[in-house]
Amino acid sequence: MQTIIIVLDPRKMENPDLDLRYHIPDRIEEVTKKAVQDCGYDYIDTEEGQPPLLGIWMETENAEAHWPKIRQLFQYETFLNNDLSQSAEIYISSEDAAALETCARVFPADIPARERELLSGIRKRPPMYVGEYSLSKLHCFFAGYQTAIRRHEIPQSDIIPEEFTRFVLKKYGLSGSIGYVRAILRQMPDGKEAIETFFELLDEFLEANRFSRIL
Repeated sequence: MQTIIIVLDPRKMENPDLDLRYHIPDRIEEVTKKAVQDCGYDYIDTEEGQPPLLGIWMETENAEAHWPKIRQLFQYETFLNNDLSQSAEIYISSEDAAALETCARVFPADIPARERELLSGIRKRPPMYVGEYSLSKLHCFFAGYQTAIRRHEIPQSDIIPEEFTRFVLKKYGLSGSIGYVRAILRQMPDGKEAIETFFELLDEFLEANRFSRIL
């Protein structure tokens, strides 16, 4: 069997209830029809003076195939008032009952190097890419980029992680189905400040997930 580990940081959660160690694996078993099964939990030590993390171990025949189902579950459901798409980390290993330090983190995922290089160029000179300082036009540029990637059958990755929208909505105390562009433009007019704010929020999102900023 292979290993999936879900790591929860109580500092990032609205309600760090210990019953999550039962609710989460039970729901994952239900959604995956027991293709992913509970394999216990453990506490993970962190820095001195900080609360321990909660690790939930799951076992499956194919961790690579099944971990996206857990991510999708976290995106569409809450657990005891916790949005786990903003607070959980998912690790996988092809080994049975693997230790956390031997697993690879698959969620949240960093922005790949190719897209980081593009974002870095845009940050320095937005008008060179979209003609003017406009967050709305930048968003259209991102959509066109993703379409071109698919059309030319280049290995696809999201230039902006899906979880970024939830991060922005939470930052501004908003809810619903609006995207990060509309959320930002509710705070200020479209223009240079909006683009600068977008990149500042993206940096904050990346650093919260232990990734480097867009330089």
